[in-house]
Amino acid sequence: MIVEVSKANYQSVQMAIPTSKSQANRMLVLAALTQGPVRINHLPKGNDVQKMLSALKQVGLKVELINDDAIIHNSFPECESDHPLIEIRLKTGDGGTTNRFLMAMVGLGSKTYLIDSEGPMRLRPMDELESALALMGVKCERGTDYWYKIQGPYKKNQKEIKLDASRSTQFASAMAMALAPLDVYVVAEKLEASENYFRMTEDLIRQFKSGKREFNVPADGSSLSYPLAWGAIAGNVQIKNVLEVDNLQSDFFLIELLKFAGVEIQFSTEGLSVKSVGQLPPLNNGDELDCSLFPDLVPTLVFLASYATGKSYFSKIKVLRHKESDRIEECLKLLRLFEINHKYDESKDVLMVEGPGKSIDPLQISCPADHRMVMVSFLYLKKNSGGVLEHAEHVNKSFPDFFIQLESI
Repeated sequence: MIVEVSKANYQSVQMAIPTSKSQANRMLVLAALTQGPVRINHLPKGNDVQKMLSALKQVGLKVELINDDAIIHNSFPECESDHPLIEIRLKTGDGGTTNRFLMAMVGLGSKTYLIDSEGPMRLRPMDELESALALMGVKCERGTDYWYKIQGPYKKNQKEIKLDASRSTQFASAMAMALAPLDVYVVAEKLEASENYFRMTEDLIRQFKSGKREFNVPADGSSLSYPLAWGAIAGNVQIKNVLEVDNLQSDFFLIELLKFAGVEIQFSTEGLSVKSVGQLPPLNNGDELDCSLFPDLVPTLVFLASYATGKSYFSKIKVLRHKESDRIEECLKLLRLFEINHKYDESKDVLMVEGPGKSIDPLQISCPADHRMVMVSFLYLKKNSGGVLEHAEHVNKSFPDFFIQLESI
């Protein structure tokens, strides 16, 4: 998909952002493992959650959809007894949470599951999850006409397992949810990035075990970063469906960072309003900003730093090499393209970005298969003279109506 991006008109805008796919997919997996019915309200429309819903139906779960809400009436693996197939192929898309969570979940079953992912997901790290599944007695092997074959059930031969979470907490989250019904405790070691995502998983497990059976998916902090960033540097934006900070989502940290930089941010019954008050200073007052807790924010932070005054520094970002694209390299490409002074020290894992950048003529950007890089590329084009985005369809992963919501800025 090709999108033509017009130059910004700097009007005040109102918009709504998607709810959190990270929370939604965790809730759906835990609901699938719980004696129902369980109701989950305000599911996002992004591809990752839709693929999860489809896979849950494929394994035999009775999923009732009511607008953006879902009710799961039965549970896994008990639903396997009614499934006519011995071998079940799951079309899982390219989402990390979708694929990794499902792989761990189906390990509770007795049937054979073929995980058929697509795109860059097949190139992302998986060793940690493979090892954890094998430790618990689940067969996990790669194939040719599928990605992974999973054959359970788990053997309850451990009371506790440890997983290396340095490259992703999704491995530990996947196993923690799958093993919760067996009362096997999962320890996430080397929590060098995205620690709050694992804490989110632990919190939701506690809520399900306490007997809670209805959940509301909150607004997504990662999606919030794009209108926040635009409001901070260029306009007046109101996000109607963000009424408070969600402390389980680390990306909400951007609100505090922008307040510290002098941006006007206020909550009211009408949502969250963001208003630029002039030129931004260097982010974090020019001190190194440790990004390990919120790596998904880094592309947006790089954009903000590009149009702040002075040098901003971002550290502990190496985990970005293992996302839907190599986001470090993709950020460096954008900085070169828009002629922003920068330097990345690989050995120290520190990126320096010096703004403010000058205005650039309209450009054509060929985006990687990475929703976050598409959205931040859009912001760069808007801030400059507009242009063209190629492969813009990847926003469907998390923010399907992104262009509709933000084109008017």
